[in-house]
Amino acid sequence: MDNKTIRLLYLLDSQIEQCVDCPLYQHGRIKPYWTDTASYVLIGDVESNILLWEIMNKQGFAKEQFLIIQELNCKTTNNLELPYMNVCKKWVDLYINAVSPLRGMRFGRYLNENGSIEIRRINNFNMPIIPIVKSITPKFASYSKEGTQLLEQAVVKFKLMGGNMSIETYIKNNQIIIDLWKDRFDCLFDWNIKFIYDDEHWSHTKYNLKDQWAVIFPCDIDDAESWIIHEIIKLAFIICDSDPSKKLGLIKDLVAIVKKEY
Repeated sequence: MDNKTIRLLYLLDSQIEQCVDCPLYQHGRIKPYWTDTASYVLIGDVESNILLWEIMNKQGFAKEQFLIIQELNCKTTNNLELPYMNVCKKWVDLYINAVSPLRGMRFGRYLNENGSIEIRRINNFNMPIIPIVKSITPKFASYSKEGTQLLEQAVVKFKLMGGNMSIETYIKNNQIIIDLWKDRFDCLFDWNIKFIYDDEHWSHTKYNLKDQWAVIFPCDIDDAESWIIHEIIKLAFIICDSDPSKKLGLIKDLVAIVKKEY
């Protein structure tokens, strides 16, 4: 980590300690943890969790290698204060942008998504995309042997991801998702659908019904696959609105997806 980055992190530390953007500062603030060797990020209340660091150490990681920041960087008294995470998101983004981590983990209520990967944009021109592994919280994992195994699986997934994700890999991965979901709709069989990242167009899809092509641009949400699925299904509905004879086929395709018959 260079001196410029270290100075920026100290500046952020000073600024976050003065934040009054929501009422939670009255309970006391929680300063993010980092060192000058931080090259990964952990998002969640995990700094002092014994189980997590036992697993991390077993996989060859030390706490000093991580930026650790919570979704909510003030002390809370109950879950009713969780909506303030949207206010605090700017601090999470600022710290991650400063460190430009190679990859990271995000802890939350991800029992059914444990080990899945989300994509996060950062302001690094050369590597603007970092992969984040979703994991159940270490606290929840500690309640059972099965929970501990899920946490271990997520950490191993984090370890095996290797370095940060290039733009080329990001585009390739999302094109694979498009091709996978496109093939599940008969009305899209003859369509040419591409994923394009140009750092200019966001959160929409261009299409031409006559020539049967579409371009899906990235969306600023954490789960890229959910965005792509949303746009694929929307495009299928648009096609069927223009050609009612295809509506029955669309219904059958959607039922097959729900029943996982594909």
